[in-house]
Amino acid sequence: MELENKNILVAGIADTGIAASNFLARNKAIVMAVDDKNEADLKENLAKLHSSVQVQTGGLTIENVSDFDLIVVSPGVNMRNKLLKKAKEKNIPVWSEIELASRFINRPIIAITGTNGKTTTTKMTSNILKDCGENVYMGGNIGFPVSSIADRASQYNYIVLEISSFQLEWIDQFRPFISVILNITEDHLDRHLDFQEYVSIKNKIFQNQTENEYLVLNKDDPVASSIKPKNNIKKLLFSRVEEVRDGAFLRNNNIVIRLNGEEKVIGSINKLKAEGVHNIENGLASALIGTICKAKPENIMNSLSQFKGINHRMEFVREINGIRFVNDSKGTNVGATIKSMESFECPIILIAGGKDKGGNYKPLGDLIKRKVKSLFLIGASKTKIRAVLSGYRNVEDVSTLEDAVKKAFLKAKAGEVVLFSPSCSSFDMFKNYEERGNVFKKAVLSLPGDDLN
Repeated sequence: MELENKNILVAGIADTGIAASNFLARNKAIVMAVDDKNEADLKENLAKLHSSVQVQTGGLTIENVSDFDLIVVSPGVNMRNKLLKKAKEKNIPVWSEIELASRFINRPIIAITGTNGKTTTTKMTSNILKDCGENVYMGGNIGFPVSSIADRASQYNYIVLEISSFQLEWIDQFRPFISVILNITEDHLDRHLDFQEYVSIKNKIFQNQTENEYLVLNKDDPVASSIKPKNNIKKLLFSRVEEVRDGAFLRNNNIVIRLNGEEKVIGSINKLKAEGVHNIENGLASALIGTICKAKPENIMNSLSQFKGINHRMEFVREINGIRFVNDSKGTNVGATIKSMESFECPIILIAGGKDKGGNYKPLGDLIKRKVKSLFLIGASKTKIRAVLSGYRNVEDVSTLEDAVKKAFLKAKAGEVVLFSPSCSSFDMFKNYEERGNVFKKAVLSLPGDDLN
């Protein structure tokens, strides 16, 4: 697409909107950026915009949308916004930022989505390729938006992107070399109409792929494994529990890749430093991606064995008097918390709750009854979570996360784990999940007792 002198509206002036606006301005488009927030609240963001970008704050409203050749949407803007609806009625193209950037990238894109595990798998995959000597750009939903490097992408061998459902809402021709769906469980139902719409949006990641490209799916996830793409993509599976015909699986605790009838043993999962069954799944997916990209088994295993996990996802914080404390603040949905709880054989003291996202907490009920010694609930979702715990009596409402940590410590004994995995977003009590996780860690580090090294 030729951008020079095109009138382009960018909706949203956060990191993604800033990157998209600046990319467009560098390529001589006529850019207007708009946002719901007022100018005072956006002061720092506005200072990062290219000097030629026009700005309108205080509302996503445009008098005449037909003045624009294109609208680029930031992930934070709801797809049902009136401005976007009006644009579609006028046949004005509406693109997500990854759609815009991908049209100017001539390097293989590896696009990773899923309800959980996106960040970990994106980082694992990037590390594997870097360890093989490849020049890799990692971004998308983590790090920097991909439009920030779209006009210099030729310096990279691979573009590895974490992709959220919000970024997939407005794609048109986005076409990765490898697309990955790690899992699909209920999430973001406070934004999407229902679970089926959420699934359909996730499936957009592979809608433009052809027989020369790959789709990687989790065989162990009921929704992901049921996907049957209409286009003739090379579909590969990974599984933690059974061998697959083409893809990645475990045999005697070894990661095995089977492609085109040939098997390669990558190495033992006992070498993985990152805790949790979900990290075995993430490792399988990353090893499969690496193999597709011609990485050698020894490079893949060396990289996976060095990976220590990510902050706020099954992050070990401290062990006091034999009690382990694990920060899983990034566990913002039921599926994430289930995976985290399944990772422990010992009794769990669970701290959960936060801002409800419209999901169903029922899948937590039986698991809590089987594995959780005590449950402490915080945040706005307390009542809704309690409703699925009929007959479970070891539950207590707590007003602050700090108090929940203190009470959990008093309940726990040596050999048990205190797990903070909210199943909810953070926005009722905290700015984001990072702030929430840091509050948990600070509270744990302030507890009295002897650490075990």
